[in-house]
Amino acid sequence: MADKYVVSIDEVWDHLGTTYQAEYIFNYLKNKEIDAQTAIIEEKYIDKDYLLDYAGFYARSFEPIDRCTKRIHFFSGKFDQRYFRNVLTNYNENKIKKFGRYLGFIVLKKFKDLDKDLDPLIGRTCIVPLPNQVKESSDVRNYIHTKCDSNLFGINFEIDALPFQAQDHAVAACATISLWIANYQLTTLFQTPRLSPIEITKRATDLIGMKRILPNDGLTPRQMFTFFKSIDLDFEIISPSEIREVSNDIKTFIPDTVKVFIDEKIPIIAGIYLKKYSRRPLHCNEISNDKTICDPHAVVICGYRENDRGELTALYVHDDQIGPYSKVESISVPDEGFFQKWKNEWITDHRYGPVSFPDEPYDEVFLNTLILPLYPKIRLSYRDVYIYFHEWKLDNPDLDTILHLTTIRELRKKIINSKVKNKLEILRKPLPRFMWVFSILDKKFNYVDVVLDATSHKIREIEYIEY
Repeated sequence: MADKYVVSIDEVWDHLGTTYQAEYIFNYLKNKEIDAQTAIIEEKYIDKDYLLDYAGFYARSFEPIDRCTKRIHFFSGKFDQRYFRNVLTNYNENKIKKFGRYLGFIVLKKFKDLDKDLDPLIGRTCIVPLPNQVKESSDVRNYIHTKCDSNLFGINFEIDALPFQAQDHAVAACATISLWIANYQLTTLFQTPRLSPIEITKRATDLIGMKRILPNDGLTPRQMFTFFKSIDLDFEIISPSEIREVSNDIKTFIPDTVKVFIDEKIPIIAGIYLKKYSRRPLHCNEISNDKTICDPHAVVICGYRENDRGELTALYVHDDQIGPYSKVESISVPDEGFFQKWKNEWITDHRYGPVSFPDEPYDEVFLNTLILPLYPKIRLSYRDVYIYFHEWKLDNPDLDTILHLTTIRELRKKIINSKVKNKLEILRKPLPRFMWVFSILDKKFNYVDVVLDATSHKIREIEYIEY
């Protein structure tokens, strides 16, 4: 058949190309917990995000660049093109059951990346995360996600996922892509405008910089913050070193923070350093020949895995250089917090190493800062809340205490569905829209919520709820 658009998962490789991201996604889809079997190829697809980038940059290039993309859809069921054609011509909802589970799609931009002359670039990609329940384990996963829908030749599909795409050297480097990924979720939470990568780059570079806007080889931290201000959001930058100034015990700072924000479906942008330690011949008058490569990079933390004791065993990040839901493990170092040093492809696969060391991976991935996007009415600093929470835990080691951010709707929903002392009085009491809550459980299973006003500028306990 000349026009073959329904293919097996193994045949998809001919369309994806051989970029690192394509290889990662291909292997991810073949993972037994995802188990993609069949793909449907949609040629000449108009992708809004890419079309805006095309109009803003590529349309005025001398090089002929296609304004259309290719979109590939994935399914867990096995079926062939003949069956799919029959479904389209004699549509019946029962027939699509053979498709199995819809696993999402990949958009392929039909121009060539700078580093891969023969490969298309991975565009907007919405693929289901791994299941919440880890196979053959008591561990569970938790992700942030939004509704991602698609229409394939008249058939509607929908999944819960967080969109991903690879960086584009012309209009969107890693910082822009991390903002684009985060903003997809922020649009759902806070109704921010949904923007394409080039629109994000232009908003971020309203702050005058030392380099041209397009082509763009990366945003500065200040430009990233400028973008958040442009969409009427606030942000908080926090690092383990800040917490260390207050307490020597910071081992759980990163896991605690990840759980707080991921549980509330708020994406976290992580600023990491990729380090390579090297030794070169000693030059004249030099005392040391140590040389460290330290490359900054931005990724989005979008999920975590925890064991039955509530301890984080892995993070999941959208890394535009690797792929969606890339697994990160913690490297234990004395006096360092959990997940301050990462183990993932950056240090395990030589292909991800620095340009000057093409056959070697980086030696260290170090988490430097966390950028926390926040609604402006959440005024109480997370840093202050966390220090208050951390001191409480140290003073009450026998109590199981969890910190989380909530809204008045979520809290009242929890109260109305629970047995609570003074229930009617608390339900009728005026409360702020946003609240920080300490949920405390003692050894006798007595459960209490200590509620802080998140719209205040200072720590203020406003309610004590006994369950």
